[in-house]
Amino acid sequence: MTIKSRISSILIFLISLISISGIVFTNFSYSQNEISKKPESGVSQTANEAAGSKVIGKQEESAKKPKAVLAQPADKTIDPKVVTKPETAAPPSVSTAPAPSSDRSSAPEVNVDPVWKEARLLAVSGELLKAREQYRSFLTQEGIGKSTKRIAQGELEALNLKILLSPIETEDSFIYAVQKGDSLYNIAKKNHTTVLLIEKSNHLKSDVIRPGLKLKITKAKFSIEVDKSRNLLRLFADNMLFKTYSVATGTNNSTPVGQFTIENKLENPTWYKAGAVVPPDSPENILGTRWLGFSLQGYGIHGTTQPETIGYQASSGCIRMLNQEVEELYTIVPAGTQVMVKD
Repeated sequence: MTIKSRISSILIFLISLISISGIVFTNFSYSQNEISKKPESGVSQTANEAAGSKVIGKQEESAKKPKAVLAQPADKTIDPKVVTKPETAAPPSVSTAPAPSSDRSSAPEVNVDPVWKEARLLAVSGELLKAREQYRSFLTQEGIGKSTKRIAQGELEALNLKILLSPIETEDSFIYAVQKGDSLYNIAKKNHTTVLLIEKSNHLKSDVIRPGLKLKITKAKFSIEVDKSRNLLRLFADNMLFKTYSVATGTNNSTPVGQFTIENKLENPTWYKAGAVVPPDSPENILGTRWLGFSLQGYGIHGTTQPETIGYQASSGCIRMLNQEVEELYTIVPAGTQVMVKD
């Protein structure tokens, strides 16, 4: 082959190679253009899919929101001593439940008084008598906010009950050594208290007692005041407020006012009404689990099967309490206790 022929062959080869490269480059460019267009189509499709599931997505979001609300990390900065909810804020041994009141919307002051703080710390540490004195000291201070006073009073009342139902000797109690022939009934009657209170305050598991046994006997004189205007019952020990309860009184102001005494006490009373006798276990027995009858026949303090009526004028004239609370009152006050009912 001549040199001229070889040169021609090389040129033909190069031209072919350039042509093939052009095709490849063109196809590659086309492919790249197609690829670059696909995300637009993908975005459009995703948007359409999102539009189709938008409501579901929001529902799922809203379903998750309560979990975020429950966490409430901001609450960690709140001083637990001023939060009124006992399940999250109260010291272990002291209830922050406020005394019943229609004014429950007010928030307590953020700054906790050092006397109140000390009272709470003493209560938590088990120094109940010192804690009680601190609470009393705090509540006599001037300028205490209404909500703060309500909460502190509720804590003091819970503490009062805890001390009463414990073997702790106080200024209004004494220690009695059981004598031969004694019974709880005789001891209670002699000291104007109740068998139940002796049992509970001494943590007795039965009413069997033996000579030499030492018992705490409460000598405080209890009295009751019912305020019809606020549907509150206040229990006093030696004329000092001991505990406050929310109650229901008579419709149309039908609860009689005046000074009465508790003449009889019954557990699980039978209700005698016109034309019927309703047994204790009947849901129609509106007397609940306890009855403390007044010296005015037909009237008294009792429990209820209608707890939703507490705080209102809802009875036929008697004073209704929650069953748990009337049982508490029944334990504390003996027959002969004075009751003042006022408008």
